[in-house]
Amino acid sequence: MRITPAAAARAFADVLAEAIEDGGAVAVQAEADDGYDLGVWSDELGAIASNPLLVELKISLSRQAVRQARGLAEEHPTARAVLLVYLDPADPAALRDARFPVLAVSLSELLARMRNASFAEAVRLLRSQSVHGPAAP
Repeated sequence: MRITPAAAARAFADVLAEAIEDGGAVAVQAEADDGYDLGVWSDELGAIASNPLLVELKISLSRQAVRQARGLAEEHPTARAVLLVYLDPADPAALRDARFPVLAVSLSELLARMRNASFAEAVRLLRSQSVHGPAAP
């Protein structure tokens, strides 16, 4: 049996939504025409002014994906940030372009962070790194 791209995208969204909800937040899959894949609400995210948090899912991180995510933040003024979650290894130029309000992270890294912290805490750390740069060793 072949898996269609739409079915793969839905599975990606389902896995991430379940992990987010296990991490203490509420995740809702967006309607097809909303421009983003998930909307996330959490009392903890409110503390860093990121309610709702829009989540965009991509197979790979590209400069185009970062521009699209930045556009989402502009189109939805109540959303102060967009979490861009990708599967494949990232283009280094795209990672450099991904600055607040775009928070880019691979699915595997996000899930690893969530093993020891809530979803909101993982996002807070991503936001801090985006705004202030990586922590010193």
